[in-house]
Amino acid sequence: MERLLAESVNLPVADRNTALQLTGQYQKAWQQGQENVGRMVDLQAEKQLRRVHVNQHPDKTHSLRSQVTQNSQWDITKFSLDYYAPHRDGHWRLGSDYQIADAPLQLQGGNDIDNESRLRGQYMLRQLDTSWKVNIDIADGIGDQRLGASISYQAPPIDAYWAASLKLGLNNAVEASQLLTLAGQDNIAGLTLNYQPTARESVAIQFNLHDLSTRFDDEIGQGWDLNLRVSEQFFFADPAWQLYGDVSMQRVNLSDKPLDGINAWRNGASPLTSGDFVENEYQRVAIGQRVWHGNPGVPGAMVPSPRYWFDSSLGYNVTNSRFDMTLSSGLGWRVVGNDELYLSVDWQSQDRNGDESMKLSLGVFLQLLKDNNHEEHTITCNNPGLKCLHKLSGTG
Repeated sequence: MERLLAESVNLPVADRNTALQLTGQYQKAWQQGQENVGRMVDLQAEKQLRRVHVNQHPDKTHSLRSQVTQNSQWDITKFSLDYYAPHRDGHWRLGSDYQIADAPLQLQGGNDIDNESRLRGQYMLRQLDTSWKVNIDIADGIGDQRLGASISYQAPPIDAYWAASLKLGLNNAVEASQLLTLAGQDNIAGLTLNYQPTARESVAIQFNLHDLSTRFDDEIGQGWDLNLRVSEQFFFADPAWQLYGDVSMQRVNLSDKPLDGINAWRNGASPLTSGDFVENEYQRVAIGQRVWHGNPGVPGAMVPSPRYWFDSSLGYNVTNSRFDMTLSSGLGWRVVGNDELYLSVDWQSQDRNGDESMKLSLGVFLQLLKDNNHEEHTITCNNPGLKCLHKLSGTG
């Protein structure tokens, strides 16, 4: 294909852009698209170009995002500032968080809760059929300073239907419970498999191994979590609509060792145990649906404003024999140029710890450099992805 691309003279602009992407020449494809979008006489040919050019927008955006997130059930508020920038073969990100929290019930009567400051960085390298992501973050809050790192690898497609990715992480942040969010950390090894026999049907399997500890190096436990999602997509645009079935499982072998570090810091009347941080078992089956048009608050818009999603599921918690419900919604609206104001809400009648959960996020997204692929002319390109509402490394 590279030779045909080099020797071709009359190849249509959109076809040339597609060929450049398929041969891993992503930077050349982006430059070719930027040079032609908005300047072509043939409007139909330009529409075709926009359709393929927009696929690279998330990696090539240069922007700034400010966001505040409130978890009302956990009394945690987080203020975040993120900077997004492209490089020749991918992108890099730099972010900071400032977290304010009230003492959970298990920590009341002891020392005051320290507010947490966190600095995050990400570097993504994209190659033909593969990509690498390296993340580093430093957090200073309760306990010892946490230095976390992770690396993710998107492997080449196994065949026409199967794809796989791997992740390894050391001292990562974990939000599986209120206590883990404030004073926990996680070593993780994960594998994700995606099977897509047709454009409409897909299966996603996510399996992770975990080694949980406090930020005082107390051992909490080791375990695993598994998520299986089978989905059927009925519409692909304006808006896209998908139905899915979801199975989530978690098992943690809790340590019976005393948590000397955090209990010495807490100085409370009764000592904390590993069971205060996370439930040892969780099983849930659910059916749900997702309607969406883009992804609000995420860099690199791929559809015109307004962007939105609505996700709902009805589940059954096998562990405690109770039905539950989840609702998730987001809305992003263009305010000036390509800048976006967005709001998202996530609610669960009971999370994996059996508690109601409510999270609200409000933010603004600022485009720092002009993009020829202006959002009001962007052609819809939907790529259904796995959204796990219930996983050990998430709030659910």
